[in-house]
Amino acid sequence: MSMMTNLRDLISKVLEEMFFMIEETPPDDTSENYQYESVIDDPFFTIKILLGKELAMEITTNFLGMEDDIEEEDIHDCLKEIVNMFAGNFIGDYYPQHDKLIPIPETTHIENYNVENYKDFESTVFYYDSKPLKLLLKEK
Repeated sequence: MSMMTNLRDLISKVLEEMFFMIEETPPDDTSENYQYESVIDDPFFTIKILLGKELAMEITTNFLGMEDDIEEEDIHDCLKEIVNMFAGNFIGDYYPQHDKLIPIPETTHIENYNVENYKDFESTVFYYDSKPLKLLLKEK
């Protein structure tokens, strides 16, 4: 099994157990209108997730347990936490030689998604409520 498959399975499990999000089959009409990028750049790998505002709000709402008064900072903090969870579980399961110190994640708002910016990464897409979450992985 490839590391991307392993990471995909791990992320699907984390999203289901921690965020109450069940992965769906791809919808007939899909759009790659990503507005957020959250990244962990580790010495062994780089993990990035890309998602749109609606899915980012839904994940943040599920994580914080509140629907009102969610601000941009809350979204950024939640996305940093989620990619940190992904990396921590990934390291624990597949990198026994890792020193377990995970770099601090970064989350940015992106204006224009350009596939060329991510051509060095393996990628896969999850769908939740017909909204995409793109996972990118580059092993070093």
